[in-house]
Amino acid sequence: MARKKMLKISPHKLHKVLKHLRELESNNPQLSIENKVMSEFLLEATEFETSTATIEIEVKIAILEVDGDNNPDPNTLSNTDEMADFGFSDTLYIRLTKRFTEIAKKRNPQAKLNPVDVKACETVGECVELVTEAAKP
Repeated sequence: MARKKMLKISPHKLHKVLKHLRELESNNPQLSIENKVMSEFLLEATEFETSTATIEIEVKIAILEVDGDNNPDPNTLSNTDEMADFGFSDTLYIRLTKRFTEIAKKRNPQAKLNPVDVKACETVGECVELVTEAAKP
């Protein structure tokens, strides 16, 4: 009997693959496996959407994108980085809150965050903790 092997992929890389795959699917709905769009098929084969490890990556990507980074690499941020260093305006904190809420809602459809709580986060790590808590069912 053949021994099953696990495939290892970093959550950040999988996130990138899924993002590009979803873009392809929007233009080519015929891309499917077993009558499922490829991104959904891939997600069913992983625990990516439910993994708390990916929340950290998604939060860091959201912070970088709201800050204007068009090619964000979450590895450039540390959980100890100060949010004040970004100099976000109230408008950008509202945008960041929306992004954080979207991340949490993938795991808990009732999740809701508010800009006051997001603005109260002093570090990137506190943002990760806030979203992780909101994502709990």
